[in-house]
Amino acid sequence: RADLCARVAAITRPFDALVLPTTPATPLPIDGLEEVDARMKASARALRNTALSNYLDRPTITIPCHAPGAVPTGLSLIGSRHHDRRLLAIAAGLEALIRS
Repeated sequence: RADLCARVAAITRPFDALVLPTTPATPLPIDGLEEVDARMKASARALRNTALSNYLDRPTITIPCHAPGAVPTGLSLIGSRHHDRRLLAIAAGLEALIRS
């Protein structure tokens, strides 16, 4: 894991943050997830983007970016290790742009 974290850090060093959808798809209706298998697959799919930054031990923040009344969606920003404040500043600027 440490080797992978170091390699990813080297590749992403030129970037202020990585930007990606918080989840790869909008949430499924709860009534469609009555079977345990369906629930487990939906959870694994929904968490795959956030699991990446958790595994790499990188700070991540999600900004809501859906229209009022629409299905909730979010935009994730992944920062460099130990640069949490920098990521928060980037997120604040992006959130202001999204809201305007």
